Amino acid sequence: MVSTTEPISVIKESTELKKIKLKGKINQSAVKKAANAIAEGIVLLPTKYNYVLVSNDPKRLNSVNQDSLLILNERQKLEPTKFISKSDIEMDSLTEIAQKVIQQFTPGPLIAYLRQKELSSNQNPSNAEEKIGIRVSNSQLINDLLAQSKNPLYFIEVEKTESNILDSEWLRTNENNIVLYLEREIANYSNSTVIDLTTSEPKILKKGFLPILEIEQVSGRRLKIGKDVYFSVLFVCSGNSCRSPIAKGILEKMFEKKNVFVYSAGTIAQKGILPSEFAVIAAKKYGADISHHLSSPLTKELINDADLILVMSPKHKDNVIELVPEAKSKTFLLREYAFGINEEVEDPVGAPLAVFEKAAAVINENLIKVAEDIKDRLN
Repeated sequence: MVSTTEPISVIKESTELKKIKLKGKINQSAVKKAANAIAEGIVLLPTKYNYVLVSNDPKRLNSVNQDSLLILNERQKLEPTKFISKSDIEMDSLTEIAQKVIQQFTPGPLIAYLRQKELSSNQNPSNAEEKIGIRVSNSQLINDLLAQSKNPLYFIEVEKTESNILDSEWLRTNENNIVLYLEREIANYSNSTVIDLTTSEPKILKKGFLPILEIEQVSGRRLKIGKDVYFSVLFVCSGNSCRSPIAKGILEKMFEKKNVFVYSAGTIAQKGILPSEFAVIAAKKYGADISHHLSSPLTKELINDADLILVMSPKHKDNVIELVPEAKSKTFLLREYAFGINEEVEDPVGAPLAVFEKAAAVINENLIKVAEDIKDRLN
């Protein structure tokens, strides 16, 4: 039920752009203002996870300057997709994998590509096989708009960058297209994971809030990743001077010129320390040059950016999950992930060269298996 409490205050009104700041629960007044504005043009609205540009007409959304809406590492044009209710999806017409993904992750930060015929709202048999991107929202504002609108709601998600793209400069750039901006604080800004569920092998088209490995665990199979998507692997040890740099160097060598990004960090590492001399020698045997590696401490940002986190000991796994509990589904001991062996890779720090070489050999053996697993995801 829509709240009757008045939680909004208009903080700017002009002929070009009306800006409303939301406080507390969404009320009927805010919904009505948004609905009227959508009928006129494009509205910038908050959801639980991010901001979206919304319109009844996808052509309007294509007119927006997207240069500042694109993330830095995956500069893909963002095609307008559609907000729908979960009841609009013909679940029986989906593949078994698609059913599992939709049931588990919607409503939420997931954009899924389905066939038009898999939506109950589609009454046009001529476009039954066409793909359409949909998101089932858990935003009260979006769902109230859906309930009241006779027209579809198309949207583009606004990407989060290092700077605040919702500042006045960005708004001025697009004020000719945007007629209303509803402002609300979003605690943990994140964009949707985008997945194509129309084929027998579901494909990640864009990474977002939902980890790839978590979706794989629900679907029961490896996912493919799109040609413009990078698969990121984070190796973690203690000081980031021996084991994790060796692993990073070897896996990077295995995936030269491939869409795989590899980095490493240490749970007690200082920043900017060169690797052990023996680690450099041990890694070189497998074609990896880690002589210029500089150590990095483990951070929440590194954990959140990774698709797969491989650690050297159970303590490192605990450290990762303590920093980011949501990372549990993508964090494994290296030997556990490769061969199902719940054992750590021995720390060679302070030991003779032979111990470093033994550790490097164990790491390389496991990474051969890990590389096969990653290759299954690549196109």
